[in-house]
Amino acid sequence: MHLIKQIMMVFLLFTSIINASVVIGGEVILSEKEELEKYANMSEFEQLEAMKENGFDIKYIKNPTEAAQLAAVRKKAMAIDDIGYPTEKVQLEVIHQDPHYIIYIKHPTQKVISEAFKKDGNAIKYIKNPSEEMQLEAVRKNASALQYIKLPTQKVKLEAVKKDWWPIKYINEPNEQLQLIAIGHNKAAIKYIKNPTPKTQLAAIKLDKELFKYIKNPTREVQRETVKKDGRLIQYIPNPALEIQLEAVKQNGTSIQYIQKPSEKVVLAAAEQNAASLRLIDHLGKQLQMTIVKKDPGAIRFIKDPGQNIQYMAVKQDPMAMLFIKEPSQKVKLEAVAQDGYMINYMKEPGQDVALKAFESYKNAIYFIKNPTKQMQLEAVKTDGYLVNFIKNPDQEVALEAFKSYGSAIQYIKDPSRKMQLEAVKKDGFAIQYIKNPSEQVQLAAIKQNRDAVYYIKEPSPKVKLLFKGK
Repeated sequence: MHLIKQIMMVFLLFTSIINASVVIGGEVILSEKEELEKYANMSEFEQLEAMKENGFDIKYIKNPTEAAQLAAVRKKAMAIDDIGYPTEKVQLEVIHQDPHYIIYIKHPTQKVISEAFKKDGNAIKYIKNPSEEMQLEAVRKNASALQYIKLPTQKVKLEAVKKDWWPIKYINEPNEQLQLIAIGHNKAAIKYIKNPTPKTQLAAIKLDKELFKYIKNPTREVQRETVKKDGRLIQYIPNPALEIQLEAVKQNGTSIQYIQKPSEKVVLAAAEQNAASLRLIDHLGKQLQMTIVKKDPGAIRFIKDPGQNIQYMAVKQDPMAMLFIKEPSQKVKLEAVAQDGYMINYMKEPGQDVALKAFESYKNAIYFIKNPTKQMQLEAVKTDGYLVNFIKNPDQEVALEAFKSYGSAIQYIKDPSRKMQLEAVKKDGFAIQYIKNPSEQVQLAAIKQNRDAVYYIKEPSPKVKLLFKGK
C-alpha cells in the first residue's frame, strides 16, 4: 500500500512537469502541453518560420502542410520520423539527402524505395519483406546488397554475382552457374565457395594452380590436374593415391618431401625427375640405391653414406661419379681409372696400383708412378714428349724418343749429350734457347730447321755469323 502511494506521487509530479513551464537560467522552457498549444493554430507561414529554427518541432504540429514538412526535413532530415504521414515529395527529399534515411520513413512509397536503391542498393536492409523486383533493383545498384536479403530468389542471386563476385560468400550452396560466374569475375571467389562442383574446381585451378589449397575435398581429376601443374601442391592432399603421388614427383621430384613413406616406384620417379630430391628422403634401402645409381650414376651425390658396392656400381656406369664420393675405396679408384685414366687427376694419393692402371689408357699418369719402368717411360714420351718432365733422370733413349715429338723437352734434361742436342734442334730450332753453349754444329742444325732460331743463340759461331752477315 505504501509503495502504491509512492508511485502515484511520482506520476503526479511527472504530469505537472509536462503540463507546466519551467524557468531555467532566466529562459522559459515550455512544457509539452504548452508546445502543442503553441503550434495548434499556426498558419503555414508561421509553421515555415518555426521549422527554420528547429525542424524537429514538426512533431508538435498535428497536420503540417507539405511545405512545412519539406522545411522541417531540409533543416533536419531525421525530422521525418516525427511526421505521421509525410507526402511522397517529402520522402523523396529525405532520400535525396541520404538513401539510408529511409529507415525513418514509416510507409515509403514504391517510388521512394526505388529512388533509395538508385542511390545505394544497401538501403534494402531497412525494407521489410522486399519484393523480388525491389531485390533486383537493389543488387543491380550494389551487389553487396544481397547480404541484407534473407531469402533471395535464384534470379536475384544470379543478378548479384553477375554484378560482382564477392556476394557469393552470402549464398548458401550456390549452384554451378553461380560458382562459375563468380570465379570468372575473380578467381579468389573459390575461397568462399564451400562445396565447389568438379567443373568449378577445374576452372579455378586453370586460372591459378595455387587456388587448389582453398578447395576442400577436391576430386581425383582435380588433384591430378593440379599436381601436373605443380607437384608440390600435393602437400594439400591428405593421403594422396599412388597415381597422384607419381604425377606429383614426375612434375617436381622434390614433391616427395610431402609424401609419407613413398614407395620404391615413387622414389625412382622422383630421382629420375630430379636426383637432388633424394636428399629429402630419410632412408633409402641398399637395393633401391643400387637401382638408382644404375639409372643415374651422378645421383650418388645425393645418397647419404652410400656403401662400397653402390660406389663401385656408380663409377662403373660413369667414372665421373667418383667426384661425388668423399672417400672412395681402392676398388672404386681402380674401377674409375679403368674406365678413364684421366680420373687419377682427381685423386689424393692414388697409390701405385691405381697409377699403373690409369697409365694403361692415360700416359700422363706416369706423373703418379714413383719408379716407372723403361718401357713405361718410352710409351709415355711417345704419346707426348712433354711427359719426360715427369721422369727422373731419363736415359738417352727415352730423351731422344721425347724429342721426336717435342724438341723443347730438352729443357727438362740435365746436361744433355751432343747427340741429344742435335736431335732436339732438328725437331725444333727454337729448342736451342735451352742449350748452354751450343756447338757450331748444333747452332747450324738449329738455324737449318728454323732460321729465326739465330735470335736465341747468345754467342753464334764465326760460320753462323758469316751466314747472317749483312742481314
